[in-house]
Amino acid sequence: SAASVIAQTVRSAVGADAALLDGKAAAAPLYEGDYTESDLNAAIADENLYAGELTGAQMQAIFNDVIWATTTYQYHTIEPLVDYPALAGMKARLSSDGRQSLLLLPDGTGLDPAATYTVVISQNVLSALSYLQNENVNRFVPLGATLQSTFRDQLATGRHPDLDHAGW
Repeated sequence: SAASVIAQTVRSAVGADAALLDGKAAAAPLYEGDYTESDLNAAIADENLYAGELTGAQMQAIFNDVIWATTTYQYHTIEPLVDYPALAGMKARLSSDGRQSLLLLPDGTGLDPAATYTVVISQNVLSALSYLQNENVNRFVPLGATLQSTFRDQLATGRHPDLDHAGW
């Protein structure tokens, strides 16, 4: 998906282990080739980015909350708090009812609950975690960059996303 390409771009640009973005990060399909400023404004949400250092257990807790807020209406909202998240740098297995998830490293092994991972999230994910009173939300600090600026900076280096593999 386009949101997965954006998540991988952000993860690579920042040098994070993982990126977790709201699925609405991509408002339009991405394509190979050059982008104008108007293209970027139409295709990519201009959300602020935040980074944090989390243990594997904390990362799993954050992912569980984001999935729970996406797939259920248990938080007394009219709509889910975030769209289905785009994840880069890790894989996820979800139960069919959306109540259980398991994050995995790219090689398919489980996260070490005590290991530390650098994670980048978007503003909408941060807002959802804050609303849900996730105890790890205060571990994130602003990067001083947005989804658009990070994507634009990567394009300026001459590196374009691999739309077939959502990587570089």
